[in-house]
Amino acid sequence: MPDTLSRRSTLALIVSGIGYGFVQSIAPAAAGYSKEDLDKLTDEQRQRLSAYREARAIHDKKAGAYWSVVEAKRATRRKKGTAKIPVAAEDYVYEHPPVYQGPPAPKDVFAILAKPPKAPSRPLPVVADFLRNAKEKYGFTPLILPNEEFKRRYAAEARRLKFTKDQIVRVYSLETGGYGEFDMQAGYNPLTKKVKPISTALGYAQLLSANSVGVLGKYGGSFAARLEAMAALTSDAERAGHLRYKARVVRAMSRDARAAGDKWPAHVRFGGTPKGQAMHAMNLDADVGPWMQIQKLDSTREYAVRRGMPVLTGGELEMMNLAGPSRGFEMLTPIAKGASTSNFFDRGGYERNPVVHNKTAGELLTRMNEIMDRNRAKDGARLFDSIFDQLSAKTN
Repeated sequence: MPDTLSRRSTLALIVSGIGYGFVQSIAPAAAGYSKEDLDKLTDEQRQRLSAYREARAIHDKKAGAYWSVVEAKRATRRKKGTAKIPVAAEDYVYEHPPVYQGPPAPKDVFAILAKPPKAPSRPLPVVADFLRNAKEKYGFTPLILPNEEFKRRYAAEARRLKFTKDQIVRVYSLETGGYGEFDMQAGYNPLTKKVKPISTALGYAQLLSANSVGVLGKYGGSFAARLEAMAALTSDAERAGHLRYKARVVRAMSRDARAAGDKWPAHVRFGGTPKGQAMHAMNLDADVGPWMQIQKLDSTREYAVRRGMPVLTGGELEMMNLAGPSRGFEMLTPIAKGASTSNFFDRGGYERNPVVHNKTAGELLTRMNEIMDRNRAKDGARLFDSIFDQLSAKTN
């Protein structure tokens, strides 16, 4: 799990795109214009453009200095952690990042000026790419079942690993907006059916492709053994054969994932390859997908347990799922709760996620809980609640 919000969005339905708009607005002002371009403007327009560029340059310098301090203090905390030295209050920044307060971007001017050429960008892979690579690289097609059945299997796996309904449904409510389906990718809105992927984050817990590589590398062997045990218990020959084949695929994926390395940067790199994307498709499989996502949450919970926090609320679990185990856990510690959220996110991630702006770590947790409370009333979350209740009633 990365320790940065730049990984996703994981706030797939909350992020408003402010970070993207910010980059768009300053790009023309930062570019050089020819005399021919500037001659298209009136004196008044050139004055406004100049004033904007000057103000933006001053702001950017202040922001750069601010984030340099944030990173320096973050490096100090890392060193102290390695040396087992407790962090102190002075190891955090308490002021929020500077907010631009100069003249607005002169949009009418930018509409006249020649637009700077855009650097070619590599499109983000989508579900269709994950499925295609799974077929091409491993000869595998996930078992796709209706969303309600996927939720039922997901809830059963969560109960097996001793998660509460509140923990799981609150994570789901924030990560998917309370109505996401099992194949939801960050940037996809199930209500409008509009798709504009903002990351590879996928499913109820919004795992990235790098997360899938890490989970399969570490737990793929045990997943395969479970599939083989399921095959041995079924009387359906076709189903048994499919389970055994899937077990072989999972073992192959696990070997490839381990060969890629066991550190997060290696998982990120491999997650962007065709084989890494193929592994990500396993999240869609009705047998293995729930195991992968719940295992990811279980690993996050284990991090907190090892550091002396054996019980997590749904909001606390989601804080760690969102920001990464170490930074998310750090935000939950008493000494960090009053520090600016900028201490815990990389600059790009902070700027892309308005929900973290101008908040302390404690205020972010409060805001997340408010969002989860609201989203619990939506159809997907209500269905999840009812499925957990049904499973609980069967065991009582």
